[in-house]
Amino acid sequence: FATRRLKLTSEELGRAGERIVALSLRRRSMRILGSRVATPFGEIDLVALDGETLVCIEVKSGRTRIPLDEFGNQTSPKARASWRPGHRFRLEDYGRVQRASHWLARRFGQGGEPRPARVDLCELLIEDRPQVRLGSFIILT
Repeated sequence: FATRRLKLTSEELGRAGERIVALSLRRRSMRILGSRVATPFGEIDLVALDGETLVCIEVKSGRTRIPLDEFGNQTSPKARASWRPGHRFRLEDYGRVQRASHWLARRFGQGGEPRPARVDLCELLIEDRPQVRLGSFIILT
């Protein structure tokens, strides 16, 4: 049978990635509390509970394509082979998500104490063929 290529905009790819990651987290016994959660520090892609720990999850989805350098040039074959969607998660992004996680930990705390919290980065790589690979979870805090 014939397969057709998925033509998703960046926004559609991001939303699809968040839904796929949420499904995967549920299968790992995590409870999803919300998606695209607004905080005073910005939006969090997914917020979940892993046991008693509040987890703020940043989802980075990408296609297997040739990434460009900061000047718009194609990168070397070695750089292409090691490129991952999580490479777009910058230090400023981490700081923003970490501040949001502390804010949410206080809001979801119990007995006046903040709930334990962490930040996870989850990568989703959409291959040229219609298959999806879920990358490893990276615990940042």
